[in-house]
Amino acid sequence: LKISQMIGTSKSDLTKSQEELLKSLGCQCTSPKVNLTTTDQNILKKSDSSQLGQYLFQGIYEEHAFFLKRGLTEKDNVYLYFDTGHKQWRFTSDLGGKKNLFFATEEKSSAKCPADISAEGHWQAATGTFGRFK
Repeated sequence: LKISQMIGTSKSDLTKSQEELLKSLGCQCTSPKVNLTTTDQNILKKSDSSQLGQYLFQGIYEEHAFFLKRGLTEKDNVYLYFDTGHKQWRFTSDLGGKKNLFFATEEKSSAKCPADISAEGHWQAATGTFGRFK
């Protein structure tokens, strides 16, 4: 029982620390968990729909928070990070790259974190011709 309480306290402390760090980065949404969901049937039918789900805060990359959805194997992992060159939040299978890029915000995003209000309504999926964003 004592060990269970210690584990619970540690998890709570970790969550609070992560929330504080996200707040210090200027994030409006300070939850260490981000959920990617859709009701778009065109997206749900694609293999890239495996990117949907819960992402957990992992740390800082290029002065922004980054999140990870663990897959069954390492090659199935998906990262959610901010690409500083295009100024957009991206879901990719390589942190800092564009491998399997399917979901992203529009370029020149002002959102400090992916779940911030300024990102709302500015997400896109590569469902167009030749995998172009729509």
